[in-house]
Amino acid sequence: MLDGVGRKVDAVLLFDVPDDELVARLSGRTVCQNCQTTYSGRSPGDRCDKCGGTLVLRKDDEPAAVMNRLAVYREQTEPVIGWYRNHAMKVLTIDATGGVDEVTARAMKALGK
Repeated sequence: MLDGVGRKVDAVLLFDVPDDELVARLSGRTVCQNCQTTYSGRSPGDRCDKCGGTLVLRKDDEPAAVMNRLAVYREQTEPVIGWYRNHAMKVLTIDATGGVDEVTARAMKALGK
């Protein structure tokens, strides 16, 4: 697709977050049982601001499930980073802890923008 517009991949961003923070982020996420609105920092059983439905923790966001997802990532997806490095691609590791604005600023700085 990039060839079609005369562009190429010139950098790969690797967003780095410690496992314990990822588990906390994901297991701290709830979703409305009715309208599927996602909330962070709200407890299961709370009410949805949009429709009044009950907030629940999805099964795949339970801590054990998140740890399993991380193991699958390490086994199946993380090796792709090695492929990029072996093919002389610039892999930029970004500290992805903190807020969206902080992480965006780090990524832009790493890209020289």
